[in-house]
Amino acid sequence: MNSVLSAFPISPGAAILAVLIYAVACTLQGTIGFGSTVLAGPFLLLIDPRFIPGPVLIAGIVLTILILTRDGRQVHLDDIVRINLARVAGAGLGAVVLLYLSQTGLSIFLAILLLIVVVASGVGLTIEHTRLALLATGVASGFAGTVAGLSGAVTSILFQNVRGARLRGGLAAYLLPGAFISLAFVALAGRLTADEVLLAAVLSPGVVCGHLVATRFTTTLEPYVSKAVLLTVSGAAALWVLARAFWSIAVQG
Repeated sequence: MNSVLSAFPISPGAAILAVLIYAVACTLQGTIGFGSTVLAGPFLLLIDPRFIPGPVLIAGIVLTILILTRDGRQVHLDDIVRINLARVAGAGLGAVVLLYLSQTGLSIFLAILLLIVVVASGVGLTIEHTRLALLATGVASGFAGTVAGLSGAVTSILFQNVRGARLRGGLAAYLLPGAFISLAFVALAGRLTADEVLLAAVLSPGVVCGHLVATRFTTTLEPYVSKAVLLTVSGAAALWVLARAFWSIAVQG
């Protein structure tokens, strides 16, 4: 038993905390359509920086499949192809960034990227579904998804005025192919080791629990799960990650 635990990438206590955090985050995503990494990302980064980006991408793929199975609706195939072709370019750029970022650098980059997403969503930025907007969103979501697992938050800007099952199913349909693209580039950048696959497995109970709770109580939760609350918590967590990273640099310096 001790040899098994010693081979595990994190302690049992840290694993339980990560599962609880991710279960709450997946419940939110299962209710409003996005937000698992926006909410959980900063906290997981504080538990173990290796959770970002590979493990949250793998766990996010499982959650997206579950949501798509539940809320999938007819979508425009041409738009899905267009946004995910553009995502290849963004994912490639993200992979290059991962090659040169240290863990502290990744923490700072994630926090800044998350704050940009929080502000853009908070001010109600909307984008028309034009071909150029889809291409730009594809590049941006591919980059954000590969570096930090934040593709859903970026893509959700296209769905600012959509709610309920249409939002959840629509986002899932857009995001699933791109998540595999980002994961491939993360692997190419050397950020998907055996330990990181194990960390993804650690998050899997949180995915299942969160999805089951959201499915059972979506109608009850939806009026109370405010995007403003999600963005406030996420913004505060991102600021904490940023402060912690700069403090670490100052101490090391």
